[in-house]
Amino acid sequence: MFNEAVKAIAGVVLIIGAGGALKEIIIDTGIGDFIGGLMTGVDANPYIMAWLITVMIRLATGQGVVSAMTAAGIISAAVMDPASGQMMAGVDPALLVMATAAGSNTLTHVNDASFWLFKGYFGLSVKDTLKTWGLLQLCNSLVGLGMVLLLSLFVG
Repeated sequence: MFNEAVKAIAGVVLIIGAGGALKEIIIDTGIGDFIGGLMTGVDANPYIMAWLITVMIRLATGQGVVSAMTAAGIISAAVMDPASGQMMAGVDPALLVMATAAGSNTLTHVNDASFWLFKGYFGLSVKDTLKTWGLLQLCNSLVGLGMVLLLSLFVG
């Protein structure tokens, strides 16, 4: 009975571990700081930048929490004024958190543990899981980003 239980979750645990390892590689190699430095001084909406960075990390690692935490460190380097240590004018930290959260909840695919849990619980094929769970996550993320952009018109 123990073997069957472990066999059912082993792949999911392996995927989660691989996502965490990739996050550490991103941090230890300085890639995150490099990306943040590139974006410093770029005239782009910081909320869209936060969302895009998080989405890219989510696609690479397959982990929402890993992508959000990694992207938070990267985007903070991009929106902080190095001289004063303060956040750039007009950037609301709460909206940055919301943009990052929306980005961490997007484009699920085969390296995402929740993808396999959803697929397994509902007995779907990979294709059907992409069409249902994947589309739901994408819509959720895009609506979240839209709400952040709408709120940014009134806040900050």
